[in-house]
Amino acid sequence: MLAVARRLRPDLRWELGDATRLPFGDASFDAVISQAALMFFGDRVAALREMGRVARRVVVVQVPGRLAGSAGYLALADVLARHAGDAARDLLGAYFAVGEPALLHDLFERAGLRIARFESWVGATRSPDLDTFLQHS
Repeated sequence: MLAVARRLRPDLRWELGDATRLPFGDASFDAVISQAALMFFGDRVAALREMGRVARRVVVVQVPGRLAGSAGYLALADVLARHAGDAARDLLGAYFAVGEPALLHDLFERAGLRIARFESWVGATRSPDLDTFLQHS
């Protein structure tokens, strides 16, 4: 991911670090943004706590919602299970692991962060065919 990021934005400084021990001082940034990553951190509370530590003003976290609330991905998960087994379905399901609003609120509270604004967006992913969808997902 960093190699791609460096290629796309060579004008920015990219740092490799552990989300639970960010290599930055307290209040180093005005804002910390995590896009579609929280579900992959081994210790989500520690990662959120670290985001709060290095942010002066705001922490923004974007995650996909519940798999059960996403008809298209749920159908894909069912196809995966039928053709590749439950392990493949579980792998896709991991992407949606923190999509439950109550869980997110709990994680933030345990990290000592207050949610000032919580938004849910409902929409659809549209692709002209399955190959295109799989290439861009």
